[in-house]
Amino acid sequence: MSPHVLLLTLLTALSQAAAPSAPARPATPVPSEASKARPHTDFSGTWKYNADESINATTGRPETARAVNDRRGVSRGGVPRVPPAGPQGGGGGYQGPVGGGGFGPGTDIGNALFLEQRDTQRDLMEIAPQLKFDVTSNSVTITDDLDRALTFSTDGKRQKYQLGAALFDAKSSWNGAQLKNDMEGPDGLKITATYFLSDDGDRMFVILRVGQPAKDAPPVGVNRVYDRVK
Repeated sequence: MSPHVLLLTLLTALSQAAAPSAPARPATPVPSEASKARPHTDFSGTWKYNADESINATTGRPETARAVNDRRGVSRGGVPRVPPAGPQGGGGGYQGPVGGGGFGPGTDIGNALFLEQRDTQRDLMEIAPQLKFDVTSNSVTITDDLDRALTFSTDGKRQKYQLGAALFDAKSSWNGAQLKNDMEGPDGLKITATYFLSDDGDRMFVILRVGQPAKDAPPVGVNRVYDRVK
């Protein structure tokens, strides 16, 4: 090997070693065989959001907790403020239209649908620092830290709900030990929330997905983790 080729090889190897590697995109968590055996009532209790373990499923990076303050109109310094315009919230912000409304964003109707869908997605994807679950034989009631409670019938029938300013339809059902909640909002917005527990029942995974990703495209949504408050 000539000195020039050897030098080029060494420089190439050094540049590759020095280049920062992209963060690995973790796989979507799935329930283990042990967690599948847990009864539905094990979801009952209070759960605290784990910011260190929750990630943006699209980027593989930690999910921002900025929405915890945004939803209360509080800045970092504790001063009440008007929430900023534009994308915000725990789901990484507005991801763009996921359904066809038939109206372009340049029209008044298109702009209204765009804003309504964006705001609904933000409200449904916001980070709740704490959740309380009450499970019965035919329903699950989820109460957030703002004492907003939603009771989902688990018979798989679609019903109408409201969370803050968000109006949406949802149908909930159990798939083994997993609770699945399919939500639909304005202009074709679709969000799926899947809940399941860890082997010991002390950790709850919340998998939120927006729309239907294209083939081989990364998922749009978040993988959240909540720890049981004992």
